Parts: sequence; structure tokens; C-alpha cells
Amino acid sequence: NMLSTIRPQISHKLLLGSGMHCRFFAAVTGAAVKELRVKTGAPMLDCKKALTENDGNIEEAITWLRQRGVAVAGKKAGRSAKQGLVAIQLDGPSKGLIVEVNSETDFVAKNERFQRLTKAISDNWLQLSANNTNATVEDLKASSLNFDDGEGNQFSASTEEVVKQMVGIIGENLQVRRCDSLEEPNGIITSYIHNQYCPDMGAIGVMVGIKTSAANNPAVKALGDTVAMHIAAAAPICLSGDDIPQDVLEKEKAIFAEQAAQSGKPANVVEKMVTGRVSKFIKEVALVEQVCMLDEEGRTIKKLAQDTGKDIGEPVEVSGFKLFKLGEGQEEAAASE
Repeated sequence: NMLSTIRPQISHKLLLGSGMHCRFFAAVTGAAVKELRVKTGAPMLDCKKALTENDGNIEEAITWLRQRGVAVAGKKAGRSAKQGLVAIQLDGPSKGLIVEVNSETDFVAKNERFQRLTKAISDNWLQLSANNTNATVEDLKASSLNFDDGEGNQFSASTEEVVKQMVGIIGENLQVRRCDSLEEPNGIITSYIHNQYCPDMGAIGVMVGIKTSAANNPAVKALGDTVAMHIAAAAPICLSGDDIPQDVLEKEKAIFAEQAAQSGKPANVVEKMVTGRVSKFIKEVALVEQVCMLDEEGRTIKKLAQDTGKDIGEPVEVSGFKLFKLGEGQEEAAASE
């Protein structure tokens, strides 16, 4: 048998073309497809095609997927990517950095190769932010990235280009969506990851700044951890009532005024009703005014910090926070386009 003489170790299909042209393809096994999918996170059909094009060779199939990356990235760029990972790193006790890298599914977020990519991007953001305090996500995308995917593949290009190449391997739209930092030079930064997939990476990331001269006191760290977990659940939009964006406040006032006017009560009563509802709104969305969800005594975040200060004999203040939730705001952005 000529086919078994040519490649006795695998079976083949003979595909005839025009004239005398023909091509031999290896019959791809389910085990090989599964192995490639585990290694790359690419969709099953892409894994099968890659193996077919490379006669069942796993390493060549990975290279093939990688080479298709930039072209595939363009095709997939319009697809929704609301899953992925939020990663946090602390740069010393008083600075934290956070980054969100999106994928289309949480399956990819659990893939070790994607996690390594997110970690590399997070490391890049740490270095970039240290050298440029005004750096943006566009600066991060343009920054150079040397990346080892853990499967023997080395990448060296801009962060954005490396991500595009990884699209070809992983098989989903991937995006470096946003990044930020938080500093408290007169205190500490604490952090919390909710729904953690791997160390310092998960679905929700929170950083909290605690201002105090007693930064090394364990009670201060405990306060920061409690406030961070509260933020992940309560999702405040700002630190205090003074920080609420004016357009947001005016919009809420207009809604409350319309609702109160429908009550048919006198104008002076309506005015009091609006004032009361605005006050309630501030307590719902401003962090320091919120009742701490983890405090059995029902204290506000501001009161919790004040009481911590009394306990340790030094003033303590929650000075800032950053909250990233996977895919947050993407629905609104899509609707406005």
C-alpha cells in the first residue's frame, strides 16, 4: 500500500485536485484536538483545522495559529469581549496598579496561557506607571512586551501586537481594555480580588487607600481589607458626596422632582421630599456615606475608619479607591455607538 509506505504511522485521506495535483492530509484524532485546545484555549474547530493543515503536528499547529493571529484579530475585533481578568499588583505599601484584559468567554479566562498574558501585561503596566505617572491605556498598548506563553513560544512586539498574535492562538477577541493606579503616600493601599481565578486575578478588582501615620498597625490593614470587600459588593461610584459628578446629581434631582410633583403636595413639601431623596441617593452611592455591609454594628465607612483611629490612637481616613468589574460599562458603550 503506497499510503502506508509513505506515512505508516498515521492514516490519510487523498484529496484529488485538477490535473495531476493531489494533497495528503493526516486524519486528526480527537485526543490531538483536545491536547491542542488545552495548550492554546483555541476553539475546537480552529484546533482541528490547525492540526489538519500541519499533519497532526502539535507544535507546528501552535505556530500556525500564532501566524494567523493578526488576520484573525481583525475579523474578531467586532465581537463582544466582556469576560477575561482583572489583575492587581501592589508596588510597595503605598501604590497599587490595576488592569483589565478582556476575552469573549470565562473558559479562556481560566486558561493558563491567557493568565500568563494578563500577568505579563500587568507587569508591563507596573513598569510603565513607575516611569510615567500620567501613562494611559494607549501608552500601555504601545509599550514593548516580551512574552513567553509557557508553551515554548516567545513574543516580542508592542503589547497590542502581542495580544493580536495571541488572538490567533486562543481563538477569541482579546482586548486590553483599561488600567489605572492608586497612591496613598501617607498611608497604605490594600486590595481585594473577587471570584479569583488565580493569584491576584479575577472578575472584580478593588484597591483602597487608607491615610494614617499608623500604616503598619494591623488594624489599619484589617480596615482596608474590610472596605475593599464592601466596595466589591456595594459598587460605590465615588468617595464622598462632594465627588458625585454634577451631571449625575442633576439627573437624579430631576427624576426625584418629577416623582415628588406627581404626589400633588404643596411646593414646600415637594422641595423637602426632593432634598430627602437626594440625601438618600448620596448615602447609596458615595463610599464613605455607605453603611458597611460587613459591619455588625451598621456603621458607615466613615464611622468605621474614625473608630479604628480611636482604637489605635491615630487618625484614620479612607482616602480613595479604584473598582474594576469585568465588562462594566460595555453595554452602555455599545448602545451609544
